Amino acid sequence: MSEVVRTKATPKCGSTGVGSSDYVLSKILTETIGARIDHVMGYPGSSEIALALERGEVMCMGLTIWNYFSREPFLTWKNTNFVRYLAQSGSKRDPRLSDTPTIYELMDEFKTPPIKRRVAEAMNESGQWSRPLMAHPGTPAVRVAVLRAAYDKVIRDPDVLAEAKQLRIEVKPNRGEQLQSMIREVMDQPPEVIEQIRKLFVQ
Repeated sequence: MSEVVRTKATPKCGSTGVGSSDYVLSKILTETIGARIDHVMGYPGSSEIALALERGEVMCMGLTIWNYFSREPFLTWKNTNFVRYLAQSGSKRDPRLSDTPTIYELMDEFKTPPIKRRVAEAMNESGQWSRPLMAHPGTPAVRVAVLRAAYDKVIRDPDVLAEAKQLRIEVKPNRGEQLQSMIREVMDQPPEVIEQIRKLFVQ
């Protein structure tokens, strides 16, 4: 990652657009450690960005670890050492990328100022929610409890887990109560943090 920070030539990084996970991750790196990244936006999805990378149109891309370890062309990339891993967004290193630093480690290394670190944490933590299931505001607590219990039962079902394994889908659920707490923590930010996040998405 140090090379990206110190390079004079700004690498082009493919992205689907503002607000996408790849764009957010690169923006976090730009704001916190001074990584120089030129966003090339407008790609329909990760498959198209991957093709652009193979053609040399872009030099980098961001995607979820689940995507990378579950389908082509990324499985081939892994087996042929086609790419280098620069950073990962989790709070802890994924065992499959044990040599790749997390954003939090990089912020420690580059001594990111407290306010920028809080901006990064707020942006990054929301990405850890993956695809949350939500109920409409005002849903009775009893109904919420029933829905949460049903969800917890499904994600422990042997048939569901077997199908997920066959499809190379990782099942790492958060309970509803945990997710509610995480969301409240991320949303509770001082005005200066909110303003800085807003500016990151203004083109």
